[in-house]
Amino acid sequence: MKRETTDIIILHTTKFGENSIVVHALSPVYGRCGLIIKGVGGTGKNKRVSALFQPLNILEAVVDENPRSALLSLRDVQMKHCFPSIRGNILKNCISVFISEVLYRILSDGSREEGLFEWVEKMACTLEELDGNFSNFHLYFIIGLCRVLGFAPGDDTGYVFSEENSALLHKLAASGFVEAMALPATGNMRLSFMEDMIGYLEYHTDKTIDAKSLKILHEILC
Repeated sequence: MKRETTDIIILHTTKFGENSIVVHALSPVYGRCGLIIKGVGGTGKNKRVSALFQPLNILEAVVDENPRSALLSLRDVQMKHCFPSIRGNILKNCISVFISEVLYRILSDGSREEGLFEWVEKMACTLEELDGNFSNFHLYFIIGLCRVLGFAPGDDTGYVFSEENSALLHKLAASGFVEAMALPATGNMRLSFMEDMIGYLEYHTDKTIDAKSLKILHEILC
């Protein structure tokens, strides 16, 4: 059995049995991967351990590879970056949940997109440090995600945006980060734009996203 050390970005968790969970994560070594950890949940120390696996948390992990299982065994884990602002701010937390859900839905197990881990890590740290208005963060993120995955919107894509969303896409894509955060948009505009962007992602990845967290995010932004 081979042991490896890797960073992981938490995308989703699934309960497994009475006291285990499967952690769905993004790793620079394994790409999108599943890791099983036993003895979590409940109270005390185990409850504190399970709290590490919140969406978009970035951890340093020691894992065992099992040739008889597609799941890695998570042996040891600790925080690489602390995100008190993300966890303490309801909007930032909802954005982190939405981002994680989109990544979870579109990435296939074992997929290793060059530079994706590093880019998501950088964006998560940026979200943590942001002050002021960051209501457009998820819009900017989703455009950047498409670029990293190799199908930047705005090219001849075959997917048709509404006229209003096409105009907003052009403004966001042509703006730097600070300028993109300052672009005026209503909650309904952001929702409509994100629905088009999700359709665009589904078109290019052949995945169904159905992001439940988008509705909650929209309610907070309205």
